[in-house]
Amino acid sequence: MNRADRLIASAVFLLLLVAAGAVLLQPLRDMRGDIDEQRDLLAAQVGLTRDTLEVIRTQLEVSQEIREVSRRTEQRTTELLAVSRALLALSRAVAQDVGRAASDTAEVRRTAQQLLDLAEELERVVRETERHAESIDRKTGPSTAAP
Repeated sequence: MNRADRLIASAVFLLLLVAAGAVLLQPLRDMRGDIDEQRDLLAAQVGLTRDTLEVIRTQLEVSQEIREVSRRTEQRTTELLAVSRALLALSRAVAQDVGRAASDTAEVRRTAQQLLDLAEELERVVRETERHAESIDRKTGPSTAAP
């Protein structure tokens, strides 16, 4: 092979080498672009995860506040129920005494009955409040504080 043929062969070989390099390097460039896109997506996911965590923390604070309100409501309801029961017992005793008394008047009986009716209504309201508090407890968990 003469010098000109060798030069042409070297040039063709060099051209083939450059073409092969370009063919091999293009996928690497494409992979780099994919990696950059993945990095951007991961950064966005991290931001979204942080935002979600903050929302969850806020929800936890609200839930704890609701639970405390529920605990106080339950405590007040228990106290109110005790007062209501005492009032009801007293009203019943008064109604019995009024029934036994010979000097009973219709007005005293009516007043005693009204007192009894009010006491029973109060007890009904207390029971409804207690059911409401129990419903809140079922949703938020039982109160850990003693009533």
